[in-house]
Amino acid sequence: MRINTGMGRPRKLNTIRQISISLYENYREVYGMAVELSRRENKSLSLIFSIALAEYVENHYPGNPQTPMESFTGGNRAKTLEAKGVAEDVQRCLNALNLGRGDTSYLKRVRESLSKYIVKLARLNRVLRLEEYDELIDEGDRLVYG
Repeated sequence: MRINTGMGRPRKLNTIRQISISLYENYREVYGMAVELSRRENKSLSLIFSIALAEYVENHYPGNPQTPMESFTGGNRAKTLEAKGVAEDVQRCLNALNLGRGDTSYLKRVRESLSKYIVKLARLNRVLRLEEYDELIDEGDRLVYG
């Protein structure tokens, strides 16, 4: 549904909010390219800016790389569950390597997967500081790195 305000082109109802932005002088060329691109693709600048903002948020959210407060208050339930799942993956790989069944390409893939799981578990364990994973990490290290 479109609303005709009597001035300019009709506006869509699904606009969240009208805002204004200021561009720095050194972005003049980028702005010109965006205008040219909007004409070529028959898209409004608003749509192009919205898409660019969505891509930026997708790549940078949640932002601030400081340690979250939950790491000090014991609110690591999500990390604990993730670590448990990764530990199960590590154990599955260790079992496959200890059994030694399968061709060499299969065992090579298991060894590669194990190295990725060990790194992930070690990173999680740095935050969680759980002793139950230390032995598992050490055993995986011995099998992968010798």
